Amino acid sequence: LEDRVAAEAEEVFRSYAFYRYQQEREERGAEVPMDPEIEQIQQDLEGMGSQVGQRLAIIGDDIYRRYDAEFRTMLDTLQPTAAN
Repeated sequence: LEDRVAAEAEEVFRSYAFYRYQQEREERGAEVPMDPEIEQIQQDLEGMGSQVGQRLAIIGDDIYRRYDAEFRTMLDTLQPTAAN
């Protein structure tokens, strides 16, 4: 059971990493260097775990777009430093 859970978690993470990489390549083109290891992930993706990873990436992007300005304002207000 533990091995299966670990394998499923890895599939989700690999899918998420590939999807984010793919988005960066589409948005920034040649600025993003080719990564053969991540490119290989595409061939390995299958099943529900890859769908979950892709969905998590989409949700993360949505959260970023919605709350980025608010987070930046909060950080400016809090002025975090290494000491605090």
